Amino acid sequence: MPKIRVIDNHTGQTLFDCPVEESEKAYTFAAQMEEMGLDVIVKSPTLTDTLSVSLGLTLEERAAYLKSMDEEMENHEGSCCFEEKDSTKPIN
Repeated sequence: MPKIRVIDNHTGQTLFDCPVEESEKAYTFAAQMEEMGLDVIVKSPTLTDTLSVSLGLTLEERAAYLKSMDEEMENHEGSCCFEEKDSTKPIN
């Protein structure tokens, strides 16, 4: 199960972790640590991480999925949902 982690920015040590569903606890803890003067970061799992866990993918399947996503991003110029406007054409 992916977790949200609060990490000391200087040492890389995880100071706190909790399930994604309890994210407010991580942010509250991080705020308390910053009030004490610690430099912390909150690391949340990506959508890809949570999706692959919820689908029950094995490590090999997850690696293949991540590779296919990387390839798709590299081979996909622009967006199929957005067209850049030609700035040389007059607006009608």
